[in-house]
Order: sequence, then structure tokens, then C-alpha cells
Amino acid sequence: MLQMEALPIRKYCDDPYVEYSGRWVDNWFSNLKAIGAPVSFRGFETNTLEFAYVAAKNPEMSHAIQGGRVLTFAEAVFQAETAAEAKKMGLGVQSGRWKFTCLAAMDSFQRQRWAPVPGNEVWVQKLLDEAQAGPIIEWNNWSDLRWGVCVERSRGRNALGLLLSSIAQEIVETGELQQYPDEDTWPQRQAELIEKLSSMFPESLSAKDLARTSQASLF
Repeated sequence: MLQMEALPIRKYCDDPYVEYSGRWVDNWFSNLKAIGAPVSFRGFETNTLEFAYVAAKNPEMSHAIQGGRVLTFAEAVFQAETAAEAKKMGLGVQSGRWKFTCLAAMDSFQRQRWAPVPGNEVWVQKLLDEAQAGPIIEWNNWSDLRWGVCVERSRGRNALGLLLSSIAQEIVETGELQQYPDEDTWPQRQAELIEKLSSMFPESLSAKDLARTSQASLF
């Protein structure tokens, strides 16, 4: 059985497994990569999770594009040529609701991506093998202390890594993966996830850090 233990970050901060693509850390499970099962959001489908995650930040916001046509933000994001372009579109556009749903949205899309369905066996097995081998860590060198662990600062909440570990655990235990596509359930789902993942936070996140951070803003 997979062990869901708090992550001793400093033990792993010099892990030779950390890979780079140019100047940036390159995780095999990056949301910008077209891997896993297709991910759907509001009638759109993509093989690259980042499109769905960015679109969910403020899906109904009006977004003007070249030629004078006005689309919703979600429509515009799914028309982006690359995941990197979609990611840039999402900077600073989140709705007031987003801080209460962003973790649940990420969980929902990751669950679609790693669903144990026909055609996705290779990627699901890759996830299970990685989780069995040790902690799944979203290494980064762009100071993202929410979703991952910064290699230069040796700290971070590693929320994405913990989500992936939790998903792998569920597949191992049940052979299935429950889905949460209903956006109306995301606020409650996020509260449940925060409670669950808080017990898995790395030791490098001090009690003082947690004390001055409200649950709503943890993610």
C-alpha cells in the first residue's frame, strides 16, 4: 500500500531526479503536457489539462479577441494555440469565487486525466509506479510554493504532488477514481481537500506560516 506521509522536503531537495528543459524544471506530469485521458470543461475537451484549469478561473468573463468577436474567457482559452499561451491568458483574471474552488478544480481535472479507462493504462501505471517509488513532488524553479516545491528554497506545500499521491492511492485501493465534474460542488469539495491535504503538508511549512494563512487562501 502507498504510504501517505508528510514529505520531508530537505531530504529530497537535491534529488538527481529533478530534470530541466532549458532553464526550467521539467516534471513528467506537467499540466502543460498532452498526456493522460482527455479533460473536459463546459463542453470543451482537451488532451492538455492546463487549458481546462485556466478556463475555469473565470469562464464567463467576456474576452475580446482579434477581429472584434467577443467570446467568453473559457471559449478564448480553448482557442489558444499552445498550453503556454493559455497559461499566460490566465494571469490575473480569476473570479472572486476562484480562491474557494481552485484546488477542487485542479483535483477534478487531474481525476479526469488519470482516470483508469481504456486507452489510459500506460499513464495510469506510470502514476502508480511513481507514487510507489516515493513522494510525488512538483519541483519548480519559479517560486511556486503553493502547488509545488521550489528547488532553490527547499520548501513548498506541494499541493499538486499531494493530489497526485492521493489519486494514486484511491486507484490502488478501489481500482476506480471518483469524478467531481459539478462546479457547484467545488466549494465544499475544496474544504474537504484542504482538511485532507493539511495533514500531509511538508515539515518545512512552519506552524507560524499556517497560523497566519486562512483556509480559504491556502490554495
